[in-house]
Amino acid sequence: MRFFLFTLLFFASCNAPRANLETGRVTPRGKFTVGADMRGNIPTETVSALYDGLKSSVDDAYDVATGNSAKWTGETGRQNLAKLVDALVIFSMDPLAWGFDFRARYGFYDNFDLGIKYDSGAWAGDVRFQFMGPTNTKNGRGSLIDYGPRWYGSLGIQYSSIDYKMPISYLEKLQDILGYEFTRKDILIPIAFSYSLGPNETFGAISFGMVYNLGMIKYGFKEDMIAELFERSLEEEGITVPSEDRSIHAFGGFLNIKLGYRWVYAIASLSVYYQNYGKYDIFGIRSKHFSGLTFIPTLGLMGTF
Repeated sequence: MRFFLFTLLFFASCNAPRANLETGRVTPRGKFTVGADMRGNIPTETVSALYDGLKSSVDDAYDVATGNSAKWTGETGRQNLAKLVDALVIFSMDPLAWGFDFRARYGFYDNFDLGIKYDSGAWAGDVRFQFMGPTNTKNGRGSLIDYGPRWYGSLGIQYSSIDYKMPISYLEKLQDILGYEFTRKDILIPIAFSYSLGPNETFGAISFGMVYNLGMIKYGFKEDMIAELFERSLEEEGITVPSEDRSIHAFGGFLNIKLGYRWVYAIASLSVYYQNYGKYDIFGIRSKHFSGLTFIPTLGLMGTF
């Protein structure tokens, strides 16, 4: 059952777009690029918390909420609630997921391009500035720094927003029982360097870089729905219902390889982030600190016209 649930979650979840597929060269002025990608999101902390949470039965909580079994009380009920909440909170912040994204870019000036991306339920927009390498403009002007025709560098900023809903009915049921609400807004700042394979990336490029991601989250639970699970009042059980805003800082790096010819390319990328999610009050029952690595492998295709 745990393997089946992990499989469903892996193929159904949405999360903030954090894959890095761009090279150091921006889209040339007046050109478009479009692409489609298959992307994973594999966070070490989520795997651990989700496993612990699923050992407490979601069906048991549902039976309590619907009156088909006795309400919780005492330490056993408190710990059941804490494990389920652990899984919900960490999964919504950084889900174990596999999804698809579609993206388009347009070069609107010599050293700048704009992009838009749809990633498994989340929209993102970004702008990039190329500070290194030639720009292929008609008047022949280069960028601010030119270290030869093969090296490129760019700096970007991306914004995305998500209103989170658990991806499958089995755990959506748990979200509804607890009245759990979660929103997230992200600002991603990547710096990319690339070596062109052929002039102007005719055959592709090898790229690497560093990334900073600021995640601004808001989460909370509905107190009356939590109270329905317990035989005694929440005050008697020593339970406080959390609701708060906080920021998560993540730092990482990436490597990608772009191969093709002139108009069509295949891209393989790996981004790795470390984030400290911080310490969370789990209903006054216990405090839990989350931190860990997230691996984002990506495979895609892109075309230029």
